[in-house]
Amino acid sequence: MAYAKGTVTIDNCRVSADVTCSGNSSNDAHGGGFVGHAESSKVTVSNSAFDGKLNASANGKGDIRLGTFVGWAGEEVSIENCFEAGEYQGFTDNSQTALYWKDSNNTTPDHSSNNIYISDLGHADGATKALSVTSGTEGLELIFE
Repeated sequence: MAYAKGTVTIDNCRVSADVTCSGNSSNDAHGGGFVGHAESSKVTVSNSAFDGKLNASANGKGDIRLGTFVGWAGEEVSIENCFEAGEYQGFTDNSQTALYWKDSNNTTPDHSSNNIYISDLGHADGATKALSVTSGTEGLELIFE
């Protein structure tokens, strides 16, 4: 979803797509694996996984706001029981990567619990880092530090 407004609930979804976010000479760019720009929305993402690829392309102004689940939001974001195992390309100092991005470089959702990540993106949201994930006989097996 590129742009959301109002109350948005995403539950039990998986995104495996490639998402590219590019700034230009006059506008900032906002991108996310699930929601790119949520303005003043209340967004809840739960029981979901991102294993796609986020590509940042800083053109001109280059102010890119990216988040694995929500790229930019101004009001309230909850991320619960989610799993991040994405790939990331082209990130610079003007690109933020975490589960979520908000004004003032805030990468901590308003409500966040039981989230797990694989990448080395420096999550500031209290998510737990897993060393690896494999397919087991009863589903996914996560190996933690």
